[in-house]
Amino acid sequence: MIFAGWRREASLSARMQKLAQDAYAAFFDRSIQYYAAGRFAFHSGLTPVAGNLLHHAVEMCLKGALSKKGFGLKQLYKLGHGLPSIWAEYKHVAPDPGLDRFDAAVTELNKHEELRYPDRMLNQGMGSLFVLKRSHTAHISGSAAGVPQYVLNLEDVDELMSVVLKQDITPPLDWKIEAGSQGGSATGE
Repeated sequence: MIFAGWRREASLSARMQKLAQDAYAAFFDRSIQYYAAGRFAFHSGLTPVAGNLLHHAVEMCLKGALSKKGFGLKQLYKLGHGLPSIWAEYKHVAPDPGLDRFDAAVTELNKHEELRYPDRMLNQGMGSLFVLKRSHTAHISGSAAGVPQYVLNLEDVDELMSVVLKQDITPPLDWKIEAGSQGGSATGE
């Protein structure tokens, strides 16, 4: 009976490990999809959708990295969608003390989650500025007092994604990119 119990325990452990790998791959996959769609929306001038998509890209990227570091799905779910809390957890477990340089970018990007639904924009208005590079940063001029301002700096998002992806996320060997609804796939082999 001891052997049978060990086998059940080993089987459960293997299933938990497989679930963790699947979660990691799913977060990675969604992160890249949101990132690609967000960058396309940015270059297409799609306000406020670009910021919201890039917010989701960073959220999924950070949650994928946390998943790789042992966070379970329930823990990740409890973190919610607020980038500052997810970012704080990530910085706590990440080995790079230089991550503080992204704090302001994370805070600014987090504001774009407020625009997921149009109610805030309809009630308060919004000022929006898309910035390709930090050197292009300017202030929104002519904005009415009290109108929320949303600045989306693509260079900040690109660098943040790059740092996290390089440090923590590598595609599994059998990772596949589905090629639309017509079928077909590209493998990472």
